[in-house]
Amino acid sequence: MQDFSLSDYYQPGQSDSPEVQAHLDVIRQPGGIQVLWDYLTDMPPESRDVTLQALEHLTSQCLRNRATLNNLNIASSLLQIFLASPPDSRERRRAQKTLRRVLELGVSVSEAQLILQSAVLPDDRLHPEVLEVVRGAARGRWPTHISFVSPASLSFSQKGVKALPYTGFTYMVGDFSVKKRQLSNLPQVWLWVEKFPTHNSQNLFAFDVDFARLISLEVHPDGKLSFRSTAQQEPGVFPHAVLPKARWTHITLVHYTHRSLNPTIRWYPPLILLECAKSCSGLFIDGVLCDGLSWPYPKNPTTATSASYVIGDDTPDATMQWCLSTSYLVSVPLG
Repeated sequence: MQDFSLSDYYQPGQSDSPEVQAHLDVIRQPGGIQVLWDYLTDMPPESRDVTLQALEHLTSQCLRNRATLNNLNIASSLLQIFLASPPDSRERRRAQKTLRRVLELGVSVSEAQLILQSAVLPDDRLHPEVLEVVRGAARGRWPTHISFVSPASLSFSQKGVKALPYTGFTYMVGDFSVKKRQLSNLPQVWLWVEKFPTHNSQNLFAFDVDFARLISLEVHPDGKLSFRSTAQQEPGVFPHAVLPKARWTHITLVHYTHRSLNPTIRWYPPLILLECAKSCSGLFIDGVLCDGLSWPYPKNPTTATSASYVIGDDTPDATMQWCLSTSYLVSVPLG
């Protein structure tokens, strides 16, 4: 909403213009949305309808917008607009659709109480439309997560760490603390991809030493994954490891220092991870061993002064939109 060209949005007939709607992509200034929302009840009916249309459009664009609106705590106000609107009105339909999308990411205790109270009519019957909203919110099981709208990355260091583990490592996106018998009860996945990179591969995880990249796990526009390190000039592509879109996925990368019979790198998707790791080393997706590479272990610089972990990609051409729930780098290869 920092784009002042959107002022045309409120001109008659402009809210449905593809040229104007193209500017409604990602909310970058949540404070502007908050000001607009606080003024909503004082708007003329035409302007209020256009504003609700804009919010409905924004929630359909990406998960990040839904999370932003959820954090603004507008669910209670949306519910009141929905209940006060005439049946079968355009305003009512837009408010209901936006409310359902916002509630997918959770709701506060006070908002949940208000919604449940509204689901019961004065004659003790259930309000069918509010009940539908409640059911939709109950089906939404989003863990606490970080949303990346590229270019975006996290970079942090650990005191005393200046090199990769000399024994190999396991990089896991998922819950490392659970026991094997609990895996079947977990949500299926912990990395959510909404939009793959448009042109070039993009970094998911990297380990840098003195600002030089030692290793990196990357995703390509077709969803395939690749591994780069200083041990080889060209990246190694996992041809069978493809990330799914629009669902949580658990991925695990295991890298051995050496392996006489098996590949030194394998890619695992998750829930069978602990069973597969006993006989494999490599890349897993959702617990299933997907791919392996024979890959030399990178040599650590002997004069390194610092090291950092990097999640995401902040290069100017990065375009991926994704979410990360949990991420671990374990200093032993699990397998």
